[in-house]
Amino acid sequence: MNKYITYIILAFLLVQYSCVSDAEFEIEGADSRVFFYSEFEPGYDFMFKYSSAIGLNDLTPEINPIYTSDFTFQLKKESELLSPSFRYDPVLEMFISPSNAQVIETNSFYSIKSSLTDYPALKEITASTYIHAPKDFNSIEVIENRSIVLDEVYNLDEDLQFSVDVSHPHYELEVYIVDPESVGNLKKIPVSLINSIKGVTPLPNRTSLLIDSKELNNQFVQVNITDSFDASLAELNEGIIVKLKTVSQDHFRYHITLAKELETSYAPLFEPVINYTNIDNGIGLLSGYSSSRHIIEFVQ
Repeated sequence: MNKYITYIILAFLLVQYSCVSDAEFEIEGADSRVFFYSEFEPGYDFMFKYSSAIGLNDLTPEINPIYTSDFTFQLKKESELLSPSFRYDPVLEMFISPSNAQVIETNSFYSIKSSLTDYPALKEITASTYIHAPKDFNSIEVIENRSIVLDEVYNLDEDLQFSVDVSHPHYELEVYIVDPESVGNLKKIPVSLINSIKGVTPLPNRTSLLIDSKELNNQFVQVNITDSFDASLAELNEGIIVKLKTVSQDHFRYHITLAKELETSYAPLFEPVINYTNIDNGIGLLSGYSSSRHIIEFVQ
């Protein structure tokens, strides 16, 4: 499987995982609003989740559009109006525009404007994001490899050490391989910190790490990746893929607050966390990002 197909599959699944747990909620003491969620990257399909967040101040029902005629939508690059066509994917429950229908580039601002056609009481939403040029790891290496192939099962167990470029403040790190038997043909590899370190926040719901490079302050991060899968998957992959996403402050703040909300949802003595959003008049996230990748070869 070539890199292009691999990364297209990745884009589909990452956005699916990002959205599923975020859209179904009620807004206590507020009016209903549009929920919009999109994480997008140059070279990949542009996708977004569209629904409503139910406010307890009104009786607007939950809305889940499946036709583009159900809402108006504008996508702009800087001041240029883009007009890509979208289709609804019922499996992913997302609207998708193929990567060849629009050109997404780094070092550019993108904005959206949208409103629900038949629900004028729900305010028109706007949002914008900036896609920074990708930053690579300053360094990354395997510091210990305990992986072994036994009875045609690849038992992955590796410790990695990496550092990031402090010239950009926010990153997200995730690890994965392509697996036709997994949901979306992509298997995310769990990443855990070997030692707790300031500036790095695990996101269990996304199987990833959020990184604040300023707080990290040039320190090395040591992580463990552990999983088991059919050894035949080594033939479909160049190796374990470690992806470093160069993300915006909005992306960072949204997922930090969501992680805190999930962490305290089972602890009633804690005060509730208010979700961060960069959707004006709505709820959710518009986040453009870029990324670099590092391949860790399989043990033979």
